[in-house]
Amino acid sequence: RRVLLVDDHALYRRGLCRLLAERGTYTVVGEAASAYEALAQMDLHRPDLVLLDLHLPGVTGVQLTTVLKRRRNAPRVVMLARSADEGNVRAARTAGADAYITKRSTNKELLATLDRVCAQPRAAPARDAAALPLSTREVEILDCMVRGLSNREIAEALFISEQTVKNHMSRLFHKLHVRDRLQAVLFAIQHGWVNPGRPADRHPAA
Repeated sequence: RRVLLVDDHALYRRGLCRLLAERGTYTVVGEAASAYEALAQMDLHRPDLVLLDLHLPGVTGVQLTTVLKRRRNAPRVVMLARSADEGNVRAARTAGADAYITKRSTNKELLATLDRVCAQPRAAPARDAAALPLSTREVEILDCMVRGLSNREIAEALFISEQTVKNHMSRLFHKLHVRDRLQAVLFAIQHGWVNPGRPADRHPAA
């Protein structure tokens, strides 16, 4: 099984690498310290399984799981957390995590969890955002969101009203099956729809 480790603590990742190497049935193909690094590693290595820290800096493990589970050939995701907080467990499951285990678990418990998850039939992937049609205006708004513009700044950049921006965003979120700007931005970057390094253009509405 090809495994991607996502945790912002290098020492913990190193320990997981040793454990999985000793087991022999798992091959660590990549490591990441953030959600953005994880998405890049996903595209490079196409892992079968992602071991994912709940408490990532910036984009959380739950938010990243939502993104991963909407990919074609979505990987299995095992969430790692400091404690078995009921709210965190529920959030992880809702996002699509295949298992939730605390970092206090023994090596035997962790390996048993990985074996169990990998033995389960792969769930049908959620609808892929890349295949969903967006209008030209929605892509423009998404492009502005990636560069961190507020609703007011987007309205000024596109010469439309702030309410029109909100209306477009609502439809955009619905099409992408996301709940907020952050998830929409992650999808946009992941699928190469926008260039986050390009400054926003000002141009009149079509």
